[in-house]
Amino acid sequence: NFSYLDISNSGISGTIPMWFWDLSPALLYLNLSSNQISGTLPDLSLKFVDYPGIDLSSNTFEGPVPALPSNISSLNLSKNKFSGTLSFLCALTGRTLDYVDLSDNLFFGNIPNCLMQWKTLVILNLANNKLSGKIPS
Repeated sequence: NFSYLDISNSGISGTIPMWFWDLSPALLYLNLSSNQISGTLPDLSLKFVDYPGIDLSSNTFEGPVPALPSNISSLNLSKNKFSGTLSFLCALTGRTLDYVDLSDNLFFGNIPNCLMQWKTLVILNLANNKLSGKIPS
């Protein structure tokens, strides 16, 4: 079992096979950014054990974001074609969540009030989506 997997900017294209997501439950950091990976994501809520960081930015993933590990520490899904509301964020309860970048996607709807629960959040980037409504207080 390995802890870090970085295959960013590697010329990978197509969809990710299901066996890939079961590769290593001890994974602390997964970086698949800057490839041409397409398709939808499976439920990742039980795929990682300890405070993972996930970077899937700059690909062509699409569809709604599935359940993610609730204890995630960083999440970068920017520059894809993810869509749907941001309600999936309310399931992220990690005490160490400090970075969320969802910019340049197709998310719509309101920014959920649950964002206020993240006491360690340093960066939140929601730019270039189709969000509406008020900023949570």
